[in-house]
Amino acid sequence: MYRTMAISVLTFALPFAVHAFDGHREGFLLSIGLGGGQRTIEESISPSDTPNLTNPIKTTDPVTAYEVKISYGLSNCLIVGLNFNNTNGTYTSNLSENSGSTASFDIAGLGLTYFFADRSPSFFVEAVFGMAGWQYDVDDGREIPLVSTGMALGLGYEFRKNWTWEIDAGWGSPKETTGIFKQLVGRQIKGFKLNFTAHHIWY
Repeated sequence: MYRTMAISVLTFALPFAVHAFDGHREGFLLSIGLGGGQRTIEESISPSDTPNLTNPIKTTDPVTAYEVKISYGLSNCLIVGLNFNNTNGTYTSNLSENSGSTASFDIAGLGLTYFFADRSPSFFVEAVFGMAGWQYDVDDGREIPLVSTGMALGLGYEFRKNWTWEIDAGWGSPKETTGIFKQLVGRQIKGFKLNFTAHHIWY
């Protein structure tokens, strides 16, 4: 879901971006990052009127990570924009009849970034507030998306102009309620991710 949003926004913004870069963080910025990390998922399914009936199943897996940021620098230090952060990897649900597939845990929303110096090299901190998404791609091709509020916090270092290393952690608890045999059943995912990515920033 958020992967499609990120690609759509990037496709729309890219033609305008090539004319907006002037070598300063103040103004339009575009960042693309790639790396890896670890994702911990706690999955539970219970009748909605007794949400703690079953014990949650927790799994931890290595994942690939990518991030797209479309931002605007209010100054050379303070940046605001839209952040799309995705982790994707194999996943086997112990609470599903499907033997295994891939799943993505995403954080997307408003990002605030603060650089401690107005040019590289510089450390920076970042916070993202928005939505968390969990999408489990089962073997028959169906996609089961869950959504909730979510957030991410990060620390990074622009070690040379336009290049950064970043580490970030994200949280969210997507859930849904469905009807099975006239019984409402709640399904909840408590997700945590820790990513390390390399980024190129155009500005």
